[in-house]
Amino acid sequence: MGGAPQQCTSEGKWFAEQTCNPLTQLCREGLCVAKPSYEIGHASDVDATWTKFTMQPDEFFMTRVIPQKAVYVTGLRVAARAAGGHCQLALYDNVVGVFNNRPGKRLAFANDLVIAEGMNEGAPNVPVMLTAGQLYWVGGSCKLEDGGAFDTFWKEPYGSQVAEEVWPFTQPPPESFPVTADVVAGQAYSFALGVLDVPDSQAP
Repeated sequence: MGGAPQQCTSEGKWFAEQTCNPLTQLCREGLCVAKPSYEIGHASDVDATWTKFTMQPDEFFMTRVIPQKAVYVTGLRVAARAAGGHCQLALYDNVVGVFNNRPGKRLAFANDLVIAEGMNEGAPNVPVMLTAGQLYWVGGSCKLEDGGAFDTFWKEPYGSQVAEEVWPFTQPPPESFPVTADVVAGQAYSFALGVLDVPDSQAP
């Protein structure tokens, strides 16, 4: 039996009991299955009301997200209009400014994500848990294989904020987002987070 817990069925057969990970798994008919993640942000809800947005290769664009529950981040996401190119995506906490909120300290990133048409996701480089009701920023820098501009989506007007800053694509996402970043209200870019709810017993 290998030391694993066993249970005897009514048919007289033994089977190994499984202990599911409450963070990432659910118990279904005696088996552990992966919890489905869901999205906060705008990588999967792009439709005909969103318009083309062209990202220059040496600019970093961010959009804000606010989790309604405590969550673990499973992926950083971007929606692309066509296949081809690379993105480096990053997640930042928020800094309260005099006039606007803005991205602050980098919490995680997903580097050199090869892009397909539609929604793309890269795993965060470190585990991250987000607090319910707090503002965070997700976004990135993208370029085509030949170094050209990259087409994604944006929406205006929209009840959100975006930030942008010149940043070389050849460098990792900045550890602290530059204080010189432009922050604009009423817009959204097609970046998002894939997340899983934190069990209530472990929520901050």
